[in-house]
Amino acid sequence: MGSGDSMKELIEKLAAKTDDLKTSLDKLAPLASVAEQLATLPSKVVALQSSAFENQEQVRALNLAILRAENTQREGRPHAEDNGDTTGEGSINRARQGPVPPLENDRQPPRDVALRQPATLDDAIMLAHAYEQRMSLESAVPAGSRGKDHRVMLQGQPP
Repeated sequence: MGSGDSMKELIEKLAAKTDDLKTSLDKLAPLASVAEQLATLPSKVVALQSSAFENQEQVRALNLAILRAENTQREGRPHAEDNGDTTGEGSINRARQGPVPPLENDRQPPRDVALRQPATLDDAIMLAHAYEQRMSLESAVPAGSRGKDHRVMLQGQPP
């Protein structure tokens, strides 16, 4: 009777496994209607990650361009587009002439600014426009007042 008992145990184990599978299927049944959408989810995630990486690279390039423009303006050199020079000191095309040495004032933005980088390219463009407005306001400050608090001077109050 040993083989009959072992057969009975196997049948009981099989019944328990069948019950477990039925329970699992019952839990997954609501997802059946969205199974096709869930199947495409991995490719959508990969596309989103790729897009985010590309946007991040564009934001980094924009931040670097802003830093270089600030440094160029501080040093009093004209921008390449201002003087028509497309191969000179402030030019993007300078990379074709060899490696560009780092500027003396070329530094990373403060850590809290780096953490607030824009999430999309539209945000980066909006920040660039805000930067241009800020720079145009700062350029309106008289040359003899460099180094003073510009915000106070722009409001018309003495420093």
